[in-house]
Amino acid sequence: MTDPGGDATRTGDLEAVVARAEQLALEGDADSAVENLKRAADRGHAYASALLGAWQTLGHAIDADPTAGIERLEAAAHAGESAAGAFLANLYAGGLQVEHSWQRAIDWLLAAARLGNARALTGLALMAQGPAPDPLRIHLLMAAATRDFAPAQYLLGRELAASDDPQHRQVGAAWIGAAAAGGNPSARAEVARGQPVARSRGAIPVEGYDWPRVRERCDPAALLALPLCTAAAPVPQATTLEQLIPESWCHYVMGLAAPRLQRATVNDVVQGAVVHEMRTNSTTCFPAADSDPLLQLINHRVAQACGLPLAHQEVIAVLHYRPGQTYEDHFDFIDPEVPRFREELASGASASLRSSSTCPPATKGVLRISRCSAGATRDGRATPWCSAT
Repeated sequence: MTDPGGDATRTGDLEAVVARAEQLALEGDADSAVENLKRAADRGHAYASALLGAWQTLGHAIDADPTAGIERLEAAAHAGESAAGAFLANLYAGGLQVEHSWQRAIDWLLAAARLGNARALTGLALMAQGPAPDPLRIHLLMAAATRDFAPAQYLLGRELAASDDPQHRQVGAAWIGAAAAGGNPSARAEVARGQPVARSRGAIPVEGYDWPRVRERCDPAALLALPLCTAAAPVPQATTLEQLIPESWCHYVMGLAAPRLQRATVNDVVQGAVVHEMRTNSTTCFPAADSDPLLQLINHRVAQACGLPLAHQEVIAVLHYRPGQTYEDHFDFIDPEVPRFREELASGASASLRSSSTCPPATKGVLRISRCSAGATRDGRATPWCSAT
């Protein structure tokens, strides 16, 4: 009998078993992946149990069983696995296999943050709106920054840079330097030669934080109610919305995206997604399973601004253009002779849209959200559009 866990299972290295399970899932060997994950979960590996719960909830590599999956996720979160709490927060924020609830989303996000989850700490900090420097945001971002989370390091640096205290500004510059060293694109665009780099002496404990105050400051309804301003659009058929999302949120998305960027592809009717010389930029996206409450807030904000149902919206995609990179003029279309397009045509989803995407250097780090029709630049402005049908 073949041992699906290999040597890792025999040596009891549960971290390796989990890593093998994830690799097997990527390779399409779902049965072996699930068997490895179950083995690690049964032996008390909290992250393995949380990951198995996520797979059960969404039906990834295993038959969907949302009830069992959520129970497993909750048990892992209560056992101290912060990733389980963060995933539950995302489920409730997005209404994924559960009834949408901002209250439960924030509750689980707080639970993840209290366990030291850097992404959760950063998300809570950015939901706490107000002028900089803000002590509560600084504490949350500092906790995330000392856990080597580059987006938080950059945002902490910006927060401290707004201080009247020269020493605080100096510390802020050092955190921006640390973020740049970690590959954060916003920090790398600002960092100066010889700029100091902050060195963390370890993760700051979060046990003494004022969590009720954090909960009070994080109000999704208030964030969704922020006013929108309309500005002149480059073409008559489009509308530009100022302040669709705060600038700090754009930097957060860019920071999350940076390590994941890959060469953008075009769709070939025979081969599917292929790299082609007509498109030279890079891109990544955040599917529902890899989202979080802050990204879900962006989704809701876009749907609200466009007056279209959230269900019509594609996942958040980030397009990155270096100087000279482009997506040449092209037609997006659905060919009725291609079998996989016939069903779409039968549903009335045909479209023909000529477009181009040549972006100057000033718009690098573009956040673009399509189908629910909005593209947002790094400063939070957005231009909604609709495809021709």
